[in-house]
Amino acid sequence: MAEKEKETVEAETKAAEPAAEDETSEKRTKRPGGVHAGHRQRVKDRFLNEGLEKFDPHQVMEMLLFFGIPMKDTNELAHAVLDEFGSIYKAMEASFADLRKIPGITDNAATLICFSGQLAKRYWMDRCDIGKIMSDSSKIGELVKYRLAGERDECVLLVSMDNRRKLLNCTRIAKGSVNSADINIRLALRQALQDNATQVAIAHNHPNGHAYPSSADIRTTQLFAKALAVADIHLVDHIIVSEDDYISMAETDSLAPIFKANYSLSDPANDDQ
Repeated sequence: MAEKEKETVEAETKAAEPAAEDETSEKRTKRPGGVHAGHRQRVKDRFLNEGLEKFDPHQVMEMLLFFGIPMKDTNELAHAVLDEFGSIYKAMEASFADLRKIPGITDNAATLICFSGQLAKRYWMDRCDIGKIMSDSSKIGELVKYRLAGERDECVLLVSMDNRRKLLNCTRIAKGSVNSADINIRLALRQALQDNATQVAIAHNHPNGHAYPSSADIRTTQLFAKALAVADIHLVDHIIVSEDDYISMAETDSLAPIFKANYSLSDPANDDQ
């Protein structure tokens, strides 16, 4: 009798084993990532070991989306984002609303992409440390180019410097529509005085145009130079930034007289500027 009971127990145990194995197999199949289990970690490890230089654009976007969309394959979604906007930087410059139009892009994912673009911009801003010498127009141009990158509306920056052209501050003093931004000269002057600046440059962007000054840009620059001169502050340049270029008005022969330290709007020689 005892022998039969033993055989019965062993049979029941063996019968139960496949069920336990099937249950484990089912759990493994349902585990987050499925057949892609470990893929995210491998991508992260590759990034930590190699950086992003060898990543294809869709792989960069795929990894970024890891942190906005957990427990889901983001490869196809990364392709969809790049197909829609054409490049990583265009995607990062896209609005939250436009990103959300892509099926599968959640609020968190759209916020993350927008944030990443702004973070990259902030990184370049912080690289241009306060205290650096803006020795020529190219230094000022590089500074403002990165600060205006990705702006969809016209913005105006005031670059404040001391008498050695040491950078004291770089402040946005105006933001307008996609086609215009009015400079409040009084506000700009107040900011320059607050920064204890003796020299300043202004910069603005043409989001949908060329880096070339309009007649309104020239006239505003003339008025601004005169207002600053009253406070013994010298306007050294006006930089105009387009999507992939910038120009210095001070280095444009026909406009250079505006930036002379003794420039006066009332001088007959300046009437044609």
